[in-house]
Amino acid sequence: MSDPAPSNDLETEVDLFTLMQAFYADAMIDPVLAPKFEELDLDAHIPVIVEFWKGVIIGGSNYRGSPLAVHVPLALLAEHFEAWVPLFHRTIDARFQGANAETLKSRAVTIAQVFRHQLGID
Repeated sequence: MSDPAPSNDLETEVDLFTLMQAFYADAMIDPVLAPKFEELDLDAHIPVIVEFWKGVIIGGSNYRGSPLAVHVPLALLAEHFEAWVPLFHRTIDARFQGANAETLKSRAVTIAQVFRHQLGID
């Protein structure tokens, strides 16, 4: 028997923390993504990334960084985006459903496309 579909949408900062903790737990063991996260201090990073995504779907964010600038030193390749987007989507789908969950997935695709273009890895 399969697990029932989630019935709650991403609506709070707590939801975003839950999502980001789950995503990074999986990313840290993903063979493609893990090497890019080896040096990442999750205790410091998760609140920052939660603020970023909060601005995307909830509003009232205090995020003031430059997402692209943070990713430039990582020397990302197409394979990293090809692993990140599906993992991000699976993490959302396993926990949330609704308009905000769909918006987050759509924005992740857009961000990946923009980053790939701006990093010259179309």
